[in-house]
Order: sequence, then C-alpha cells, then structure tokens
Amino acid sequence: MARGRNMVPFGTEVAESLQKGTLVMMDAFDGFTVYELEQLIDTAEKRDFSSIVLYPHNQKTLKGMGVHIDLPYSKRLDAIRDVIDAIRSPVPIQIEPLEGKREKYTPIDYALKFMMEKYDPPLFLYISDVYANQLASFPIFDEWIRKIRLLIVCRKQVPPHPKLLQYENRWEYIQDK
Repeated sequence: MARGRNMVPFGTEVAESLQKGTLVMMDAFDGFTVYELEQLIDTAEKRDFSSIVLYPHNQKTLKGMGVHIDLPYSKRLDAIRDVIDAIRSPVPIQIEPLEGKREKYTPIDYALKFMMEKYDPPLFLYISDVYANQLASFPIFDEWIRKIRLLIVCRKQVPPHPKLLQYENRWEYIQDK
C-alpha cells in the first residue's frame, strides 16, 4: 500500500490530539457515589480519554440481567446528576439517556452498537467484575470483544469468566482504591 503525501503551507503546525476514545461506564448506578465518580475520572485522566459517558440501565434491562433494583430509573438518574454536580471534572461527562427513552429491555448488542455509532472511538467499557462476567456469558461476547476494550473494576473479587480469560489481551483490571 503506497503512502499519500499531505501538502500543507510552510510553517503550519499539525495538532495531534493526545486524547483518545470514550470511556463508558455501564451500570445500574444504584448507590453511585462521588468516590466512584472520582475513580472513573482519575482513570479517564490517566489514560487521556476525550470523554466519559455514564450509561444507566432501566429496570427491564436490569431484570433481564437478573439484577433487582428498588429505585426507578428516574430516581437513579437524579442521583447521578447530584454526584456529577458535586465535583468538577477536567474530562467532559455526559449521561446516555437511551434506556430511559426506550423503557423496555435493551439487549447489550443494541446498546453497544448505538454507542459505537454515537461516541468517539475507541470505546472502552468501565464495568465491575460481576458485570464483566455477565457480559462474557452472552453469545455476542465473541463478536463485541474484538471491537471494544474492557476496564474491569474488582468489586466482588469474582474469578474471571472463561471467555474473559480467552480474550485477556482485550481487558484489564482497574484497582478499586
């Protein structure tokens, strides 16, 4: 493959962005704290992510995943906003409202496809070890792990799913401080 030449006027400085991709936290956000957001921001800063996206699941999606949450989606969303308002972040943070609009079960495949189209690549999922094991158990995991990377927070100290071990070059643990 031949390289093309880029012609620019003399003295032009090409600014390369040092920031890369989007860090997406998918979670129920039940009891989300300032401390957890600070950890997320710290990870995004250290790795030079261009933005952070918080992706809360609605009740029907959580129920389909076998997770029971008492707080409705709207209350959890308000709590997330309160946490975001409580601190200043050098990395832009936004909440993805897709599941609030759908109000029905959202397959992980649909959610990932949506985020790949909407946000700057590459896409990194910041998820708990329990969530990572659930994701690895889905049939679509083999397809998606080639397109995304995982940053896994060890919260419950569960051993990694065999599928995670198979793709251990596509994920890494983030230590819960």
